Amino acid sequence: MPVEGVLSVPGAKTSFMDLEDASSRVRFLIRDSDLKYTAAFDALLTDAASTIVPTGIQMPG
Repeated sequence: MPVEGVLSVPGAKTSFMDLEDASSRVRFLIRDSDLKYTAAFDALLTDAASTIVPTGIQMPG
């Protein structure tokens, strides 16, 4: 699912609802520290009892 700031929240919410319907859930989300992940996106994951695991910053080689 492409993440585009605020537009990602409705899509993520729909995905979480689909997972709940299938009796599944996201326990961990490993993601980078890009600013395109909004506080609302993080709040949605927290409300879904998911743990956000940020990766370290990588420098281009």
